[in-house]
Amino acid sequence: MKITGFDTCNYSENLPKVVAEFKNVLVKFKTQKKMETLKRMSIQNYLVVLFAFGLLFSCEQLAPEETPVQVVEEFVDMSGVALEPEDDPIGARLVYSLDCESDCIEPGSGNYFAITDSKSLSSGINTKKVTYKSYNTEDKFVVKAKYEVVSGPSQAKASIVIQINGSVKEFKEVPSGYTATYSVPLSEGWAKCDLVSFSIVQNGLGSPISFSEDYNLIPVCEDTHEGLILWNKLGSFEEITNSEFGPDLFPGSGMLFEIGKYGNGLFVPQYDGQREVHSPFSPRNVIPLGAFCIEFWYKRTVEDWEGYSFISGAYEDNGIGIVDFTGHSGYVGSWQLFFTINNNSGDWVSRHKIDLGNQQNYSEFFPKDEWIHLAISHDANWTVGQRMKMFRNGIEVIGFNMEFDNGDMAHVGQFGEGGFRIGNFVAWDTWGAGGVIDNIKVWNYAKTDFSDRDTEGH
Repeated sequence: MKITGFDTCNYSENLPKVVAEFKNVLVKFKTQKKMETLKRMSIQNYLVVLFAFGLLFSCEQLAPEETPVQVVEEFVDMSGVALEPEDDPIGARLVYSLDCESDCIEPGSGNYFAITDSKSLSSGINTKKVTYKSYNTEDKFVVKAKYEVVSGPSQAKASIVIQINGSVKEFKEVPSGYTATYSVPLSEGWAKCDLVSFSIVQNGLGSPISFSEDYNLIPVCEDTHEGLILWNKLGSFEEITNSEFGPDLFPGSGMLFEIGKYGNGLFVPQYDGQREVHSPFSPRNVIPLGAFCIEFWYKRTVEDWEGYSFISGAYEDNGIGIVDFTGHSGYVGSWQLFFTINNNSGDWVSRHKIDLGNQQNYSEFFPKDEWIHLAISHDANWTVGQRMKMFRNGIEVIGFNMEFDNGDMAHVGQFGEGGFRIGNFVAWDTWGAGGVIDNIKVWNYAKTDFSDRDTEGH
C-alpha cells in the first residue's frame, strides 16, 4: 500500500489527507474482497486510528533535537556566606557590598563586587524562582541568572534571555537548578562608576519573570607595589612557599593552620612552639637597614601566659639577633612588649618598650579569640629616641624608646641561612605566638598609616 503526494511528517497540515487516503485504500480493499460484516468494518476503523497515531509517534521521534545556544553551568548555593566561592568559569568570588567610589578590584585576586536580587511567581500549584547576580571583572561584565522550580513539575525547563547594553544572548531549555552565565567585554577606556544596563527575561511555567537593572562599574585598584617588599597570606603550605608578592618563605616541617582573618592563617602553639617545626622564615636580608615596616594580623587563642613572639630576626644557635617583636608576660615579673634592633654583635642599637603594667592590661591588649592588627616601624632618619614605633589597630602605642651607642643595625640573616622567623622567638622554642598570625607584609619604608589594614591585598 503506497501513499504519495505529500509530506507525511507535516502532520499538522496533511494528517486529514493521510487519513482520507488511507480510508479510500481500505474501501477499495473491502470492495475487492466483498467484506460483508460490520465486525470487519469496525476493524477497519480501528486500523485507521492506529495508523494515524503510529504516524504521529514516528514523526515525533524523528524530529530533530534542539541544541541550547550556550551550555549552562550548575549552580552552587552558598547563601549567607559574605565571600562566596562559585562554580563560575571566571573563577569569581563575590562580595555583596559595593561602592564604585571607594571599592576597587585587586588585580588577579578573583574577588568581585556584585549586586543580586530574586523574584518568585506562582500559578496554581506551580511556583518558580529566578535569582540573578551581576558584577564586573577587570575586563568583563557578567550576569548570572539561576532558574528554579520551587513547586510543580521539576522537569519543566525555561528559556532565559540576558541583555547587557544591547548585546543579547538566549539560553533555551534551561533545567531547574541551573544558572545561565553571560558576559561581555568592557568597552575600551571604561572608567569607574560607568553605568551598565542589563535585563533578564525568563519564560516558561507560567507568566514571565523579568528584571531591568543598572550597575556602576567597580574600578581596578591602582598598582600599590611601591614600597612593598613581601606579602604572604600564611594560610597553607602552598601560600607560605608562594608569596603573593616578593620572595617566598621557607616552611617549617610541621606547620599548623587555623581559620585566619582572611581564609586560613598560621597557628603557632605557645608551648613547645619548636621553631624548626611550626615557624616559617624569610630569606636573608629581606628587611632593609635604614627604614622598614612589618605588619600582620594576630589572634590570641591560648589561656596560659608565657612569652609571646611574633617576629624574631636572625636569632640563630649563636644567640645573635637583629630584629625582634616579642611580649614578656608575668613569668618574668613584667607585662611588657619589646621591639628591638641589634647590631652585628647582637648588642642593642634601639629598643622600644611598652609597659602594660599587669595581666589585666595585657589581656585587654591581646583579647582572646579577637583579631588585632599589629605593626612595627623603624626609620634611622627619625629623631633620636623616636626612631621606633609600634601600632595596634592602626593607632600608635606610645612607649619608651631607648637608643644605644652600639653602632648600626645589622642585616637580618647575617648570622644564619634564614632571615626572620614568624611566630617564634627562635632563641627558645617555648616562646610561640600562642595564636594565629595572618597576612604578613614587609615594606621598605617606615609606614605609619594603616587605614588600609582591612584590605587583604596591598
